[in-house]
Amino acid sequence: MTRRRTRRGFTLLEVLVALVVTAMVVTLSYGAAQAGFDTEARLAERRAAADALTAWRALLGDAIRHVERGVADDDAVFVLAADTLRLLTRGVVPPHGTGERWLVTLAPTTEGVRLTASPAEGATGDVVSVLVREARGVSVRVLPYAGGAWTDAWPRASAVPAAVSVQLRDAAGGELAPALLAHTRPAGEAEESP
Repeated sequence: MTRRRTRRGFTLLEVLVALVVTAMVVTLSYGAAQAGFDTEARLAERRAAADALTAWRALLGDAIRHVERGVADDDAVFVLAADTLRLLTRGVVPPHGTGERWLVTLAPTTEGVRLTASPAEGATGDVVSVLVREARGVSVRVLPYAGGAWTDAWPRASAVPAAVSVQLRDAAGGELAPALLAHTRPAGEAEESP
């Protein structure tokens, strides 16, 4: 009678096959996890970009609607030079308040288009800055008075136009988002002579 030997372990071939299958499962799992992390990072970037656009629109729209009127002929309250807009405001949306004047500047930088609001002339408060990274340029047009024609020039720094249109531009010069259109005086308020 012959006795059969009982098998007590795995053959080398079985161990190699198990290692290859395990490596494939680990590789596929890592790839799926990495894809999930990449998707999460892209979503976070898009959320941040959307938040920056929302903050930009809210702050600039409020600042334009509450632009300060010039007290003297040399009081520069609304300056439009090339692709930079600078204005004095008494906005009502935080951080602007109805009491103190704020200097608001919108200008392209190497990082994107930056909106900066800082307290003016001894006012108190923290500087607020919003950077729209996707924007590479800005186009500002003004309506000198109701019924007038839109223009991209504003030579009267001590006066305020009737309305302002601000368009952010992408790297190719296209529109990044719908233009911001804001009126500088409430409906029914008397127009300044052009």
